[in-house]
Amino acid sequence: MAELGLIARVRRKPRSLTRQGKRPAAPDLVRRKFTAVAPDVLWCGDVTQIDTDEGKLYLATVEDLFSRRLLGYAMSEHHDAALTCASLQMAAATRGGDVNGVIFHSDRGSEYTAARHQDLCRRLGVVQSMGRVGCWTTQPPKPSTAPSRSSTSTATASAPGPRPA
Repeated sequence: MAELGLIARVRRKPRSLTRQGKRPAAPDLVRRKFTAVAPDVLWCGDVTQIDTDEGKLYLATVEDLFSRRLLGYAMSEHHDAALTCASLQMAAATRGGDVNGVIFHSDRGSEYTAARHQDLCRRLGVVQSMGRVGCWTTQPPKPSTAPSRSSTSTATASAPGPRPA
């Protein structure tokens, strides 16, 4: 490499997008139990950074934790409350607009503690819940019993998809 004038590029450790908001966070109503008993009881949202050739793109999503269905999403060049509000509005529209009483869980990032996002939640009747981290960082629950040796090869190929909500 030295003979060719090549030098290695040091990869930086990725930073988290979550920046603690200045406003007080909502209580954690979920307590890391990301399962719901019915549709439109518990939703989860998060923001992801996508690096593209033209720069950074941010994707905000809202998922129903009963069906694991993606209800709303929004993309923007800016990581702000407008992005999360757009994804929550799409989720509410997907469910017909009546989402009163739905618990919406997110991390404590500034885009979720912003007045604009909190006002939208109040207008929609959505109850906010905020944990230390978003729901995307959890591992799926492990099965209580190990599959038999004969069913191991078919277990991954025939795994059921998300339930319709």
